[in-house]
Parts: sequence; structure tokens; C-alpha cells
Amino acid sequence: MGVIGLTRSIAWEGMRFGIKANVIAPAAFDSRIYAEINPGGDAVLTGRPPELQVSLEAAEFVSVYTASRVTPLALTLLHGSCPVTAEVYSATGGYFTRFALSHTEGTLLGVVPTVDDVVAHFGEIRGKGTVTNELDGEALVWGLQSFAPRLKPLVAL
Repeated sequence: MGVIGLTRSIAWEGMRFGIKANVIAPAAFDSRIYAEINPGGDAVLTGRPPELQVSLEAAEFVSVYTASRVTPLALTLLHGSCPVTAEVYSATGGYFTRFALSHTEGTLLGVVPTVDDVVAHFGEIRGKGTVTNELDGEALVWGLQSFAPRLKPLVAL
């Protein structure tokens, strides 16, 4: 959220000068930085609770998660004719999407809310229903699972 807030501040300040700022949430496993932080394979995604474990070696579509498939979006957003600012986009193996932040109706807890108030009303704060939060700390696993069906046509290429 900090990067998004910073980007939106830059976009707001830059508007009067024609400067645009957007965020890219890329998925690329062929990058040098990924090799540095994960020299032994897919350990970054293992050792987690079962619902968050993903093995890159077992993922047939991981071959399309390349930096070159992120580049077209980056260049589009950098170009002077880019029509948007203060937005968040994902580039995942050739699948592109825009993320949107939202909020629940929430609840009013009074003039001096306490931790106990927040805990007691957390369900109301969080909202009803289950909506996947694309921008939380589980975004990588969510993306792998969500985008996999969309990427299947590319695997055969």
C-alpha cells in the first residue's frame, strides 16, 4: 500500500507538469533478482501453510512468466501518450489486468475506539463475503493460481 500511496502522490503532484505515475505488479521468474533471492529453486514459495504453497517446478505455465512479457506494459505506461495515471496494473506471463482498490462499508466505533472495539467489530470492518485481495502479501500465490487458466493457451506455443 505504501508504494501505491507514494505513486498516487507523485501522480497528483505531477499532473500539472504532465507527469504520470503508475504501478506495475509484475510476475517474472527469469529475472536476475529472482535468481539472487532464490538461488536454490522455488524455496521462496515453500514452507508456507498448505493453501499458500506453490511449486514453480510443477507449474507447467511458469515458462511464460518472463520479464520480456512484462516489458510491453512497462513501455506503454512510460510512453508520452499513456492515457492513465495513479493506477495499478499486473503483467503476468502475457496476461494484463488493472487492479482496483476498494473498501467495505465498515463501521463507526465512536470517538475513542479501543483495540477491544476493533476486535469485537472486525467482521463489520472487514465486510461481508469473501473477496480475494489481489494486493496483499499473498498476491504472488493468488496470481499464480488465478492466472494459470488464462495462461494455458500460451504453454503450447
